[in-house]
Amino acid sequence: MKVGAIIPSAGEGRRLGGVPKVFLPLGDKPLIFYTLFPFLQLPSIDQIIVPVRRENLQLARSLLAELPVEVIEGGDVRQETVRLALERLKPSIELVVIHDGARPFLSLRLLEACLEAGEKFGAVVPVLPIYDTIKKGDEWVKETLSREGLFTVQTPQVFKAELIKEAHRKAKEEGFLATDDASLVERLGVKVKMIKGEKQNIKITDPEDLVMAEKLYCSKKELRTGIGIDFHQLVEGRKLYLGGVEIEHEKGLLGHSDGDVLLHALADSILGAIGLGDIGVHFPPTDPRWKDVRSTHLLSLVLDMARKEGWAIENVDCTLLAEEPRIAPYREQMKNVIANCLGIEREKVNIKATTTEKMGFIGRKEGICAICNVLCYKFSKPL
Repeated sequence: MKVGAIIPSAGEGRRLGGVPKVFLPLGDKPLIFYTLFPFLQLPSIDQIIVPVRRENLQLARSLLAELPVEVIEGGDVRQETVRLALERLKPSIELVVIHDGARPFLSLRLLEACLEAGEKFGAVVPVLPIYDTIKKGDEWVKETLSREGLFTVQTPQVFKAELIKEAHRKAKEEGFLATDDASLVERLGVKVKMIKGEKQNIKITDPEDLVMAEKLYCSKKELRTGIGIDFHQLVEGRKLYLGGVEIEHEKGLLGHSDGDVLLHALADSILGAIGLGDIGVHFPPTDPRWKDVRSTHLLSLVLDMARKEGWAIENVDCTLLAEEPRIAPYREQMKNVIANCLGIEREKVNIKATTTEKMGFIGRKEGICAICNVLCYKFSKPL
C-alpha cells in the first residue's frame, strides 16, 4: 500500500521569538528536520508534503532543498493547510499519515504502529490517558470532571486516502472547523481507532516546550562508533572500483562482488557500530546473489539495516593504504558517491590515502587496504 505523508508546518503560523517554531534550531538543525527524520526512513512512504505559509516558502525550500520532500504553500489555518496538501497527493496514494511539524520526537516505532493500524482500521490516532485531575472553570473552579475515558490526542493520525479527502471536502462545504483531522472523520460516522501514543512525542507550542525539547534532545542522542578494515588483492582482468568510483588502472581488486575495498570497510564500520556483525554475515561469498554486485548497492542495504534499527550516520573518516593508483584525482568523486549513498552532507565524508613506504604486500603493489571509522547516532528511543 502506497503511503503519503503530510507534515503541516503552516496553519496559524505560531512564532517563538519572531521565528516560525518549526524553523527554530534544535541541536544543530532546524526543528522540522527531526520531525521529518522517521518519515525519511520508511521506503513505504512514497510522497512527503510539507505545507508552509506563503511568507515562509523561500526559507523552507532553502532549508529542505536536499531532502526528498515537496514544500508547498499552505493556508491560513491548519485545516485548510491539510486540505490543500491532500489535493497535491499522487493518485496512487492509498494511505495518508498527517503529523504536526512541531512534534520532533516521533519514534519510528510509533509511526510504524500507526501505519499498521491505519491500514487495518482505516482511521487511527495515538492517544495518552489523562492522569491529572481535570477541572472546568474560568478564574474559579466550576466543576471537577471525571478522567475516566478521557485522552489527549497526538499525531501522526493515519487515514485511508479517500476517507480523509471526503472528510475535508464535507467540512469545507459545511464551514466546519475542527482542531484535528480525526474530528472531521468522526463527523462522517466513521469509527476512529485509538492506539497508545508516547510521552516523548511532545508538541512544541510555548517557549517552555522548546527548553524541554532541548533537554530531551540532549538526553536522547545516543552515539556509537564503529571501525571497519578490509584487504583485497590486486589482479589482472578486473576493473578497479574504489569508493564507488571506477578508476583507470591495469589491475582490479579480487572479490566476489566488485571488490571495492573502501566501501566494504565502510559497510563493516557501520555494521560494527550498530552491532550487526559484518558484511560476510549478510553478503557471504558463497551466495550467487552477490556475484559481481556493485558495492554501492551493498552499502545501501547496510544503511537500510541501520535505519530499521533507528540509526543514522553522523560522519565517516576513511583511509586507503596503497602504493598506486593515485587517489587524489578521484577523492572528490568518491566523497560525493559515499555522501549520496549514506544520505549525509559531503562535508561529513573524509577520505585520506597513504602508502606503506614500499613495505609489505601493499608496498609490493599486491593489494590495497582500507580502514574506516564511522560515528552513528540514534535519534529516538523509548523514555
